[in-house]
Amino acid sequence: MARTLQVLGASIEVEPGGAEDIRIDFVASFPDSTVSIEAIAPAFNVEVGEQVKQRNPLLDIVESLAPPRLWVVVDSLPELGPNDSKKGFRKAVERLLGDAAEADISFLTEFVEELPQGTLRIKVIPKSPNASTDRSLGIEPALTTFDDTEQRVRRAVERKRRQGRESATPAFLAIHATGISSSYEAFDRALFGQTFARMGWDGQVLDTGFDADGLLNKGTGTPTWAGVLAFVHVGLRGGPDPVLYLHPRFEGALPDALLSLERRTYDTEAEGIETHKPSATGILERVGFVSPEV
Repeated sequence: MARTLQVLGASIEVEPGGAEDIRIDFVASFPDSTVSIEAIAPAFNVEVGEQVKQRNPLLDIVESLAPPRLWVVVDSLPELGPNDSKKGFRKAVERLLGDAAEADISFLTEFVEELPQGTLRIKVIPKSPNASTDRSLGIEPALTTFDDTEQRVRRAVERKRRQGRESATPAFLAIHATGISSSYEAFDRALFGQTFARMGWDGQVLDTGFDADGLLNKGTGTPTWAGVLAFVHVGLRGGPDPVLYLHPRFEGALPDALLSLERRTYDTEAEGIETHKPSATGILERVGFVSPEV
């Protein structure tokens, strides 16, 4: 995040003076003005990682017991955590796949067993005689999740408010969203709100509007944050340029280089999000990420 501002022409001072627990992460000094930045990368979609951690040992057991001549498709698994005993699960898999190995199977066939921790449901189908793999585990159960970007962004803004209050210059919260479905539209909803439509019993639209319940649309007076600098899916090879979300009540001056990014704010008169296209693009391409050829 700091490197992005350097590319835009800022010199960076890391953790300037102040109480250690509330000091701002860094100050970015541009030729025309200075801003403060507090950076955070919340943990998005944590439950996906927990699901993977929980199910992988169970899938390993299934694959280790799968008959070599069959493809095994796992539809559902019981709720067994990393520290739970797998003995009952292993015995159930042995029974089901033992039955499958002895059966004369020519099409997709389902085997089910109810365990105290949930349903074990697998399907098997014969491998092609020309199969070129020793693996027997086919499709795995889908990861179930929802996009929690909006909630994480809201929490980050609230959690870091104290650092913003301590800044002597306009303060921005830089947030990197890494969730599977993270998007700038989720930032729109968290910071400004969202459009709505009211439907009648006959399915006809009765009313449309904008529900301005975003965090930057709350409160009165001088805001703590001048805005939010949003990053989405930035990895070793870069990512899309950041978007600058300006607080609707912020009236101070900002660096021209910062304003060259795509900007979004809430227009109170139009009752909607106002978007300004960037005058500078390819910012992250200049940061110095790993080349795709490497």
